[in-house]
Amino acid sequence: MDTSFQETCELTFAATLDAVPAAAARIGTWLRLRGFPEPQWPPLEIAVVEGLNNAVLHGCAGMDEAAIRVRLSWSGCDLSIRVTDPGHFEPGPDWGNLPEDPLAESGRGGFLMREAFERVEHVNDREGHTLVLTMRTEAPPADPDRFLETFTAIEQASMELERSYETIAGLRFLISLLATSGDSKSLVRQALERLREIDTFKYACVRRLQGTALRLYCTVGDGGSLPEIVPLGDPCTEADAVLRLETRRIDACEALGAEDPLHGTGGAALAVPVCYEDNRIGTITLVRQVGEPFFRSGTVEMLQTIAEFLGVTWESDRLHARQRELEVNQHELTLAAQMQARLLPEQFPETPRLTFSGSCMSARKVGGDFYDVFSIAGGTVLVIADAMGKGVPAAFVASILRCAIRARDDLARDPGRLLTEVNRQITPDLLKVDIFITALVGFIPDGADRVLIASAGHCPPLIRRNDGRVDRIEGGGPPLGVLCGELDFPTVTCPLSHGDAVVFLTDGVYEIGPQAEASLGLNWIAEILARTGDPDPHSIVESLIEAGRARARGEPAQDDRTLLVCTRAHDPAVDTSDRETHAAGVASR
Repeated sequence: MDTSFQETCELTFAATLDAVPAAAARIGTWLRLRGFPEPQWPPLEIAVVEGLNNAVLHGCAGMDEAAIRVRLSWSGCDLSIRVTDPGHFEPGPDWGNLPEDPLAESGRGGFLMREAFERVEHVNDREGHTLVLTMRTEAPPADPDRFLETFTAIEQASMELERSYETIAGLRFLISLLATSGDSKSLVRQALERLREIDTFKYACVRRLQGTALRLYCTVGDGGSLPEIVPLGDPCTEADAVLRLETRRIDACEALGAEDPLHGTGGAALAVPVCYEDNRIGTITLVRQVGEPFFRSGTVEMLQTIAEFLGVTWESDRLHARQRELEVNQHELTLAAQMQARLLPEQFPETPRLTFSGSCMSARKVGGDFYDVFSIAGGTVLVIADAMGKGVPAAFVASILRCAIRARDDLARDPGRLLTEVNRQITPDLLKVDIFITALVGFIPDGADRVLIASAGHCPPLIRRNDGRVDRIEGGGPPLGVLCGELDFPTVTCPLSHGDAVVFLTDGVYEIGPQAEASLGLNWIAEILARTGDPDPHSIVESLIEAGRARARGEPAQDDRTLLVCTRAHDPAVDTSDRETHAAGVASR
């Protein structure tokens, strides 16, 4: 015969959230008095509280003076808790599943109940809606008389449980603050004021880490004249807490060293680090009045929770600020890229004897390479340049050079003289920012029978002859911005025949990939030019770009890559029989 006890209990309470903690405490006490294992109660308690809250908020919505009935039944190893409200509820197909949004404020209750209990049912009848929670226990209920001797201890536990509910209420308050507070300072102040209602303290001090010091962020209560800055190197409680990422307990502030900011400010103290993962962010410190006992364990846990919330909030603020900064930078980069693109020729000059093609590909969104082609009286000017570095600074310097060259186009018939004057103008400013520019300037007279070239530290230009030979034009001066004062850049003159192509390029065209061995050099460029049968400048540019792309094997470009090709078109009026005369070397100015 089954001699186990069958126990039942019923209770009724007003349908208000304030009555839920006491009702849940009564349920827990009833179960523990009958031998329900203490470690198994906390997860059930959370699920029961969710059920009671739902009954109040949804089952009694809009009903004045409504009441909630709870019936507990424990027979053998079968335990059931029935929560009845006057409403009506039909669970949807997703009820009991964890919400996809981890920050969602609703939808968790059903999941918690299904996790805690073996069976969850909803019954609707004329009395209203009843939530039925059932589970199998390890043993049947015991004789409650056996537990009378522990009544005092249970009452004390019940009081602690009520304090725990205060903590839970505080957590709910923190969650609501996260959704409504306009800033983190308002959040932490309101949270500490709420904590002060649960467990009094003299003052609270919040500090935020800036560099190598803790700076005062805000205070609650009367902390007197607290120092604005606490260096991390000072031997003090708050610095120690954030450096060790450990909560520091101080039983008496008077016992601290005189150099500690907490010395003499009150009685017991509690310093909690504010962090996000392992990133140190600041501290929160509570200080009691002199003579008061140390803080309750619930207060310690609550302050640690506030610190965690504040750490998340501060980190979120930092990330949002960083995101806004990135958006501003991205916008500025976009504008800079658009401005740089406008520096390149929209169309090449129309000349009867010359055809052009160019390409400028930046390793970043904005680069320091550029090329330019423009006409002046008597001929056409070719420019290519490479400012030191990459990105916006290099692009800015490149734009300065372009403007300086165009401003002195009256000197462009002699490229060496033009570079000499431009170097004299811009070098003082370039020296201040420690940036230099390499550049080539070429001038082709209207007759197109020769090209005059001057180099400022730039990689040598190449001339692909119409018979497939490739000439490398050496000589020149240092980069612009390196030497200030009297400095003359030489001009080199090279003959041109129909079908000859002048090739200006930057070193990024042949320095491919991050490996040093990937620098293929001008000889590699010359080999490609020699194999290119079509003198059309666009074909030459495409051949060089495609060869570099194939050699890179998908690796991103490490430097800007710029090409400018000018081909002398066929001119029947020019006597091309004397090819040897045109190819006979290079003449200097």
